[in-house]
Amino acid sequence: MPSGSPSTTSAGFVDAGGYPSDWGQGSPPIRRRLRSWRGYDFRYPEEGSTMNEPIATWSHEFSVVLGCPHPEDKSPCYIPLPRQSLLGTFEGQHCLPKGEWPATFLCLRHGRAFVCFPDSIHLEIDIRLPGQPVSSLWRIECECAHENCGKLHSIYTAGEKDWPTIVRRILRRNPLVPCCDHKLLWREDLMRGTEYPHSPPVR
Repeated sequence: MPSGSPSTTSAGFVDAGGYPSDWGQGSPPIRRRLRSWRGYDFRYPEEGSTMNEPIATWSHEFSVVLGCPHPEDKSPCYIPLPRQSLLGTFEGQHCLPKGEWPATFLCLRHGRAFVCFPDSIHLEIDIRLPGQPVSSLWRIECECAHENCGKLHSIYTAGEKDWPTIVRRILRRNPLVPCCDHKLLWREDLMRGTEYPHSPPVR
């Protein structure tokens, strides 16, 4: 379990001033301090709304922090981990990595892939629109289309609403992923995606 991990996770609202509404009221420790929300592009309340009306929701989420470069006052790129998946259990006070580590994580925004270990897991503030769920984790299983290769890869990503959108982003950005003595050659018919919702559906 990463040092500085909280005993609980929490959720709340962000007010028009840009601060979580329960900031300083017993919120769990935040590993990356203010970087996860400072610089967020908050919009002003619409005419007729009150200054206390929430314009965003937020929650502390165990996430894999990626190595994409970012300004000091901006949030790092990160991928929220679902509460249960092949990577382990990340719910409440439980941060229990298991299974497929080290794992490759793909930033769709920058088209960069990183091999990450459990020590890349930190607690991040995930800010999103009211009613919007935490992004699902997607496991991409793909076969390298390079001639005489065919090596299988498992890669994790998040941040898009569905599989067709993820495929389009990958084919447009052509992320660089090492594969033997060459780079992974992406091909749509050799890719398959499995979605892991942040909160598993109730059975």
